[in-house]
Order: sequence, then structure tokens, then C-alpha cells
Amino acid sequence: MKELKQQIRQWESELKKHNLDPEVLQVFNNMSKYLINQKKYIKELGDMVENSQQAYEDLRRELFMEGYDLKH
Repeated sequence: MKELKQQIRQWESELKKHNLDPEVLQVFNNMSKYLINQKKYIKELGDMVENSQQAYEDLRRELFMEGYDLKH
């Protein structure tokens, strides 16, 4: 996340050098916020997948210990 925010700041400073219309800068700011939010959601989804995989492995292990054959 830190790298993304740093890259956005670099892009923003480059845009400001060109004396662009304030509306263009506002669009850039909105897009930047969107990118940051999307990165947060992607990280959360990754965490959810990881947690689900771990829960699945734990359940399989528990069922195996109880004598269930899960090869079918």
C-alpha cells in the first residue's frame, strides 16, 4: 500500500508541473482514491481466501483424525 501511495504522489507532482485544469486534478484524485480502495479490497479478498484454505485444511485434518475417509 505504501508503494502505491508513493507512486500516486509522484504522479501528482508531475501533473502539477503541467498547470492542468483543476477538474483534471480532481479526476486524478478520485482515480487515486479508487485505486487505493481497490488495493484494500484485493488484500482483504486474499486474506479471506487464505483463511478459507486454512479452515478447509483444519477440517480435513480433524475429520481424518475422527476416522472419516475423504478420498472419495
